[in-house]
Amino acid sequence: MTEKIIQIIPAPENLYVVHEDEEGKFTTKVVCLALTGEGDVFMMDSDDYGTISEITPNHEGIRWHQLEGTE
Repeated sequence: MTEKIIQIIPAPENLYVVHEDEEGKFTTKVVCLALTGEGDVFMMDSDDYGTISEITPNHEGIRWHQLEGTE
């Protein structure tokens, strides 16, 4: 991302991104949504070291996990 982030908000607690590597598919939690000065919104996740960055364009998809106690 080359655009300047001007605001971040927490992502919904049940929003995940699906990745795939040589070991198979896995999910990571979307931690926040980033608004840029150009008006674009990017989903951000965290790696194993705690670095927060834009979700890679080659992700497999987005998943909403049902929250406990809801239908």
